[in-house]
Amino acid sequence: MASAPTIFFTLYSPAIITVLLLIGALKAHRTPGGSAIVLKPFGTFVDLRIPVTGAGVARVVFVCGAITAFCSYLFIDYTSLFPRELQMEVFFDRPGVARSLEAFSVEELKALHVPSDCERQREEYFRQLDAEVQKVLSTKVFFSVRQGNVHSGGQTSFIVEKTAGIQNYHIAQSRGELTHFMEVPRLPQRDFMTIFEKMNSRDDYVSPTVKDLFVTRSVVLRPTFKQLLAQDRGSKTVVFKFSVVGATKIFLFPWPRYSNTVYLADFGDEGLVPIGYAIYR
Repeated sequence: MASAPTIFFTLYSPAIITVLLLIGALKAHRTPGGSAIVLKPFGTFVDLRIPVTGAGVARVVFVCGAITAFCSYLFIDYTSLFPRELQMEVFFDRPGVARSLEAFSVEELKALHVPSDCERQREEYFRQLDAEVQKVLSTKVFFSVRQGNVHSGGQTSFIVEKTAGIQNYHIAQSRGELTHFMEVPRLPQRDFMTIFEKMNSRDDYVSPTVKDLFVTRSVVLRPTFKQLLAQDRGSKTVVFKFSVVGATKIFLFPWPRYSNTVYLADFGDEGLVPIGYAIYR
């Protein structure tokens, strides 16, 4: 992630320059003399004389400069303000998922196709995930354990590149590794790995609008991942049937930050079902 001075200069130098130039336009004073532009829209009958003074020219220059400075926000590469490598912890509790979803507006949740009631799909997801875990770990229940706790930790990479045009971006690469831990009283801790690999999709292409930049000051990233289950890095992997969308809200102003990532299992026509969330550190 960029240093604090670099972030401040990138985000606020255009605004500061814009304000200074507008102040200069307001402070410009009329000077004696000057010339005039003569317009003759009706032939020789009427002359329209528009005086051009030093102050007038200065105001035009200041205003044009202010507009140019402010418009530079449309050409900034905002990817430089965010880290590419992150450490994270992932949890699956319902209250935490609900709190993480609060970062998204009603319109954004509709765009993600999150159903209002998805408890049945959530239970089905973990039931099938446990069935796949059993293939790599000799336990019938892992994520659906009742008397214990499941949590995960690992790292992820997230590389976004600016492409041609005004504010066009492409999620070029994203990959993560998680180790899942099941802790049950009076039993040894059990663990296994999940590898997340980004799948190519149209959602990899992001084009923030003027509203995104200056009104909501945020944008939602939603790459799709396939999951590979393994006992450890050296063992054979099993591909899980459900793909997962990782939805993260990126905030640009007043300072770059990002929400928890909410993981949503893709149930096709039934929508995207929230099943967990990542906290970054």
